[in-house]
Amino acid sequence: MRLQTRYALTLLGLTLAVVAVLSVSLLVDFRRAADGLHASVSGSMDESLLRQYRARASSLAASLSKSVVNGVYRLDVAEVGNLIGGLSDVPDLEGVAVLDRQGLLFYDGTIPDAEVDALMRDGLPADGVDRNGVALSTLDDSLLAIAPVDLDGETIGYVMVCLSLMPINQELAAVRARFDERIDESVQRTLGTAIVTAGLVGLLCLVLALFLGRHLGRPIAMLSQLARQVGRGQFTVPERLGGPGELGELAGSFVAMAHDLRRTTVSHAYLDSILNSMLDGLIVVGGDGRIRKVNSATCALLGRAEGALIGEPVVSVLLSDGQGYRWPKEGSALLGDGGTLPVLASRARLDGEEGGKGASV
Repeated sequence: MRLQTRYALTLLGLTLAVVAVLSVSLLVDFRRAADGLHASVSGSMDESLLRQYRARASSLAASLSKSVVNGVYRLDVAEVGNLIGGLSDVPDLEGVAVLDRQGLLFYDGTIPDAEVDALMRDGLPADGVDRNGVALSTLDDSLLAIAPVDLDGETIGYVMVCLSLMPINQELAAVRARFDERIDESVQRTLGTAIVTAGLVGLLCLVLALFLGRHLGRPIAMLSQLARQVGRGQFTVPERLGGPGELGELAGSFVAMAHDLRRTTVSHAYLDSILNSMLDGLIVVGGDGRIRKVNSATCALLGRAEGALIGEPVVSVLLSDGQGYRWPKEGSALLGDGGTLPVLASRARLDGEEGGKGASV
């Protein structure tokens, strides 16, 4: 994979990761805020509707207690029954009970017996009475209101009215469902917006990453190409190589190095021209004792081609006269036609030769 492509993919990946983290964080915060709002609104609605129902139950019980005063005073069950029968059109009314000081005058059986017995035994509780003088309590899914029946300032009985809370619970459940549906729709819209935004940002970042990758990768690719060119001995490079920041400094250093090498390095062709211009023969011997290079004068003296000499053992060309390791020394060279030629040989060691230790010329 090319360097600029890696740059582009790296920048794109990092940007998309940041966008994804921010989007998820925003969605989580939005969901948390929506849940908090849902809980707050639900609590407010519950309290508001329950307060309305309590006011309604209190008003109904207080009104009924005033209507049945005569019937309770005269212990007229029929009159009390007729008055209560007129409440049949009241929505959510579960049950009604009317008591005098001796016991029940009217009871439809829907109000729990425990509540009726507690009222007959203890009377109206001293606390928990509203401004209408009505005591309110919650029984499972019902709201119980107890109002005293007063005559000339004296309590002669009680009225018990029970309203069902099922409608209010159903209404609250429907409102919560609609609210949850609205929240889910908002979350879906927010999620869609986040996805579209992430896609647009990702596309923009891809273009930016490709541009930056090309901007950063081009100088490096050029330096790589020029390095291979210098490695082949071609030291001609542009005077200036542009690049951002540290890449520009690196390019400048490379150009200076190439120019220095061009001034100080001897090329292979230039070296061959020097060697071939020599009048004396020259043989380069590797550390293994084999001939590595010869000049034109050597080939002319020996009457042999350069290809026939390269790779041959030097002792098969230069014959020693037994003077040991003293240099220079006299000897003879084996000619191409089988004859010999007296020569005076000198030797110098070469350092850093690829052929190994003991290379010489």
